[in-house]
Amino acid sequence: MISRSVLIRVCIYIAMTFIMIFLEPKASNVLLGILYLLFYSVATLVLVSWRTFNCIWVCDECNERFKISLWDSIKSFSIFSLKNKLYHRKIYCHKCNKKMWCRCIFQE
Repeated sequence: MISRSVLIRVCIYIAMTFIMIFLEPKASNVLLGILYLLFYSVATLVLVSWRTFNCIWVCDECNERFKISLWDSIKSFSIFSLKNKLYHRKIYCHKCNKKMWCRCIFQE
């Protein structure tokens, strides 16, 4: 079952997306374009930070459980990956002492 906080954040993200679609900048309006980019960056940072603080990572090799920092979460995101990007990332495991594929488990 999806928790209440997840639903609230998804609704906020959908609302932000619709607002950004309606505020799509024109070529002549530079200020609106800057506001659009700033708004989108803040929305993305809020979602990444929420996921970072509510996710426990588990190494696929040694099953070690650990949390990562916000900066590590941003660095570990890859556009091209072999596994599912949402729930698997290549993160440094302190027990294996190298970058390993780890899966995300949300804590409630």
